[in-house]
Amino acid sequence: MTLKPWLEEWYLIVGIFKRFVAEFKRYYLNTISFFITITIIFYLIVLGFKSFGGGAPNITGSLQSTAIGYFTWIMVVSVLTELSWNLMNEMNRGIIEQIFLSPFGPIKVYSFGQIVSLIINIPFLYLVMLVIFKMAKLKLIVPPAFFLNMFFLLLQTYGFGMILGGITLKFKRTQALLQISQFAIIGLLVLNPEGKLGFMIPISPHFMIFRMIMNGENVGMVLWLKVFTASLIYYYIGTRVFAYFVRVVKKNGELSIY
Repeated sequence: MTLKPWLEEWYLIVGIFKRFVAEFKRYYLNTISFFITITIIFYLIVLGFKSFGGGAPNITGSLQSTAIGYFTWIMVVSVLTELSWNLMNEMNRGIIEQIFLSPFGPIKVYSFGQIVSLIINIPFLYLVMLVIFKMAKLKLIVPPAFFLNMFFLLLQTYGFGMILGGITLKFKRTQALLQISQFAIIGLLVLNPEGKLGFMIPISPHFMIFRMIMNGENVGMVLWLKVFTASLIYYYIGTRVFAYFVRVVKKNGELSIY
């Protein structure tokens, strides 16, 4: 008896979710260490602001922008490099061939894995942001628009993550490229998304919207439509690039060449 396609995909999502939960239980120390590390780093940033900022009247606003920027950077970096690190780990463990031989295929497995990761990451990253703002002694009033912008940003970032994942699938070892991408994100955060096509600049428009939301400013429907369109475009491009590298690796028989 064959299952309906949508039911098969549902079981795939449930299976991926169970794997995430099992890995968290098995490697919980790694997750806790990551949380503690990023919290300590931001605490040092807060101490630096208080030491050098003195009694500057705009210190709170600057600290808030820094907190949002730091949170955005952590969120984007973790999502951007996740697929590539997973691929390298699966190559080292020798299980990537099983995914390519599965009836679902690697594209569907990794795409659904990104969706499950998105569902899990948003609550975790919100907890990180909560701790960061509490440490900075800033009020954390998060309207629904904040999570909407977070979703659009993560969707866009997963698109770029798929591109890096495809490159990793082809060239196997891309640790240096992943490190470069982390610093490139900092440059994107400071860009000003001006002009008619400014919304197509990766990450920067979402950082601007985060600041607008936290400052109580209204985000117009036109801007929302623009960033949503850009996120869909980048995610689609990412999936197509990843699919291209999957075909190349299969055609050239390079999957088992580590």
